[in-house]
Amino acid sequence: MRAAKEFWPVSGGDMGKRITSHDWSSTPLGPIEEWPQHLRRDVDVILPCPLPMIILWGEDLIQIYNDAYAELMGDKHPAGLGQKTHECWPEIVDFTEPLYRDVLSGKSRLFPDYRLELWRNGQVNECWFDLTYSPLPDEAGKPAGVLATAMETTARVEASRRHAARESLLSGITQGSQDLIAALDHDYRFLYFNDAYAAEYRKLWGRSIEIGDPLLDGLAEWPEEQEKARDIWSRALAGESFTITMEFGPPDATRMYELRFNPVSNDTGQVGAAHIFRDVTEKIRNAAALRESEERFRNMADYAPVMVWITEPDGSCSFLSQTWYDFTGQTPETALGFGWLEAVHPDDKAKSERIFIEANREQAPFRLEYRLRRHDGSYRWAIDSARPRFNSEGQFLGYIGSVIDIHDRMRAEEHRTLLIDELNHRVKNTLAIVQALAARTFDGSRSREESLSIFEGRLSALAQAHNLLAEESWHHALLGDVVQEVVASRSIEKGRFTAGGPDIVLKPKQAVTLAMALHELCTNAIKHGALRDKSGKVSFTWETLTGPDATAPDTMRLVWDETNGPAVATPTTRGFGSVMIEQALRSEFGATVTLDFRPDGLRCIVEAPLPQPDMGPSAPFPDPRAGFMAPPGKGPAL
Repeated sequence: MRAAKEFWPVSGGDMGKRITSHDWSSTPLGPIEEWPQHLRRDVDVILPCPLPMIILWGEDLIQIYNDAYAELMGDKHPAGLGQKTHECWPEIVDFTEPLYRDVLSGKSRLFPDYRLELWRNGQVNECWFDLTYSPLPDEAGKPAGVLATAMETTARVEASRRHAARESLLSGITQGSQDLIAALDHDYRFLYFNDAYAAEYRKLWGRSIEIGDPLLDGLAEWPEEQEKARDIWSRALAGESFTITMEFGPPDATRMYELRFNPVSNDTGQVGAAHIFRDVTEKIRNAAALRESEERFRNMADYAPVMVWITEPDGSCSFLSQTWYDFTGQTPETALGFGWLEAVHPDDKAKSERIFIEANREQAPFRLEYRLRRHDGSYRWAIDSARPRFNSEGQFLGYIGSVIDIHDRMRAEEHRTLLIDELNHRVKNTLAIVQALAARTFDGSRSREESLSIFEGRLSALAQAHNLLAEESWHHALLGDVVQEVVASRSIEKGRFTAGGPDIVLKPKQAVTLAMALHELCTNAIKHGALRDKSGKVSFTWETLTGPDATAPDTMRLVWDETNGPAVATPTTRGFGSVMIEQALRSEFGATVTLDFRPDGLRCIVEAPLPQPDMGPSAPFPDPRAGFMAPPGKGPAL
């Protein structure tokens, strides 16, 4: 058997080669060298044609096509060569099966811009074609096949559809827009206007307009407005694009309008100009009112006694009042956004940032305290609180908040807490002192009336010492003031009690202890000693000692000296007074106490280190009960 290329030298590019080399013996058409002459002739016709053409031959409509049709097939080529057409294009068999029956019966068909959904290149494609179908006769003139051409028009149809959609969209937009839209030709005649423009024109100028009407003629009654319109439109008709805001309209009904002009062109060049004409009277008024409102807010915020701030939805700070900048020394360049965090103490920064970010994410109010750096570099405690802002639709707009310097308040609260704690401690200690006084006074060694009188005297001495300390905010008391306060309360006859010495500052408990000791000495002198008779006297002096006279550096000596009193004997028992004088003074002052019961009167000498009191807020009051709770004695003596 001769090779096909020797039997039938088919030409026609790639498809010519493919047809001559294809194994046609496996198809219903049989070997190519046995094809009828009219089929070979038809193949020779389609192969060089630049139009996509295909022959569907025989009862099975076997496909033979040219290069242009192969490109149209996509990935169905080259398998489609020699394939039954219904197997190659099963997705359109509902369209082609009745069509091919009509054509094989001798009819020709034409389908301009026909839509088909074809499976090509792995997906369904929506395509449009100009399709023609004609019968191909055999030797006897009977239709034996179909000749089809398929010019794809998808790009043209889609472009037309986009154009139509754009025109429809533009018409819909302009007619549905509240903006006033119009176009003029070079003779200042209307090419187009939307309904809103026509209505506004009628309202302003009291007349209706039609396409083709001259704009300027309609303004003849208002020469100034006519000239304005001519000047503006001439710029746009000359090809300029621009936007202006101007006052326009009859003298008794002018409004503010924003006018945006653009030239209008087609394929032949500029045909006119169009503009969008927007009434912005209320917008301008509202903008002015908003500026005034913002100015009032800024003025209020800048002069408020607190620092005011505003953030955007993303958390960035967009406003800080002048009080913030005055306090921190920051500038808008360093503080806005998230720069304000740099003014927060490094130890508080991470916590403050976390609380702020979490609140911003949850759009919830928050309140936090941190140390804020002042412009001088010092840090002060501040409280930062804020609430979220929402618009009328509930959309989160950010926060508005304030920062208040609470440093002084916190220090005052800390001081108040300290004072309350100290007061509680002092009350407890005072009650302990009273309890000790009561225990030693009401010990059963004397009558109830006598014990009550002694107890009241001792309470009075305690109260006098407290009065002195209260005057100095419980920081300290002068020794001389303690002596004067105690003696003044005993109504001692003038000239019978003398006292003197340098200023010595006592600690609070030392002052109370000395007052109680002096009270006991005075009580004993009045009842049993020098002050019982009119001839006796008491001298109480104190001094500071240095050098060889001192038992230790910075020593003080207190001397109680009674003279010309009744005969005194050393007591056989130790009462509360001696306990107070010896044990309490020794405990509180670190003193050595000498009681000398001379025949003409008692001498008491106290030597102790010179006190070094804390002149600031007092420390907690020590428990005084150790010096007061000695075992009770008997008798009227100290």
